Amino acid sequence: MGVRPSESRYMFEILLRHPDFVAINKPAGLCVHPDGSAESFTGLLAPQIAVARVWLLARLYKPTGGVLLLVLTPESASVLHHQFSAHCLHQTYLDLR
Repeated sequence: MGVRPSESRYMFEILLRHPDFVAINKPAGLCVHPDGSAESFTGLLAPQIAVARVWLLARLYKPTGGVLLLVLTPESASVLHHQFSAHCLHQTYLDLR
């Protein structure tokens, strides 16, 4: 089950904030994109960090928690997306169980 706006109890842990991006600790059980039944992580995060919108570079599935990088400007979103597409950047998954 996701988080409905009236039930929002999350204050996301900001691990790093840069003018172009932010690293957040996404809790397990929260949808990154809206799924029709609950508000999304991005929708909950933007007001917390006082921006109109955030852009995802990669996603973590709903049951997965961990560090998620989100971009704060459309220009940076474009540059970083192209770097991911060109394999200049990559992501690593670690299972810490």
